[in-house]
Amino acid sequence: MPEGQRRLTTIVAADIAGFSRLVGIDEEGIRSEIGRGRRTVTFRA
Repeated sequence: MPEGQRRLTTIVAADIAGFSRLVGIDEEGIRSEIGRGRRTVTFRA
Protein backbone atom coordinates (compact mmCIF):
# COMPACT_ATOMS: atom_id res chain seq x y z
CA MET A 1 0.00 0.00 0.00
CA PRO A 2 1.44 3.42 -0.92
CA GLU A 3 2.45 5.71 1.97
CA GLY A 4 -0.22 8.34 1.17
CA GLN A 5 -2.97 5.75 1.13
CA ARG A 6 -1.73 4.28 4.42
CA ARG A 7 -1.86 7.73 6.04
CA LEU A 8 -5.37 8.35 4.75
CA THR A 9 -6.49 4.94 6.03
CA THR A 10 -5.07 5.77 9.47
CA ILE A 11 -6.83 9.15 9.54
CA VAL A 12 -10.18 7.65 8.51
CA ALA A 13 -9.88 4.86 11.09
CA ALA A 14 -9.12 7.39 13.84
CA ASP A 15 -12.05 9.55 12.73
CA ILE A 16 -14.43 6.59 12.85
CA ALA A 17 -13.14 5.58 16.29
CA GLY A 18 -13.61 9.13 17.58
CA PHE A 19 -17.12 9.36 16.17
CA SER A 20 -18.03 6.00 17.71
CA ARG A 21 -16.77 7.22 21.08
CA LEU A 22 -18.86 10.40 20.85
CA VAL A 23 -21.95 8.44 19.84
CA GLY A 24 -21.45 6.21 22.87
CA ILE A 25 -21.39 9.27 25.13
CA ASP A 26 -24.60 10.85 23.76
CA GLU A 27 -26.37 8.43 21.44
CA GLU A 28 -29.79 10.11 21.65
CA GLY A 29 -28.30 13.56 20.99
CA ILE A 30 -26.42 12.28 17.94
CA ARG A 31 -29.56 10.63 16.54
CA SER A 32 -31.47 13.86 17.04
CA GLU A 33 -28.79 15.91 15.24
CA ILE A 34 -28.61 13.48 12.32
CA GLY A 35 -32.40 13.55 12.01
CA ARG A 36 -32.44 17.33 12.05
CA GLY A 37 -29.77 17.43 9.35
CA ARG A 38 -31.73 15.05 7.15
CA ARG A 39 -34.79 17.26 7.38
CA THR A 40 -32.86 20.36 6.26
CA VAL A 41 -31.23 18.77 3.20
CA THR A 42 -33.04 19.36 -0.06
CA PHE A 43 -32.51 17.40 -3.23
CA ARG A 44 -32.84 18.96 -6.65
CA ALA A 45 -33.42 16.98 -9.82
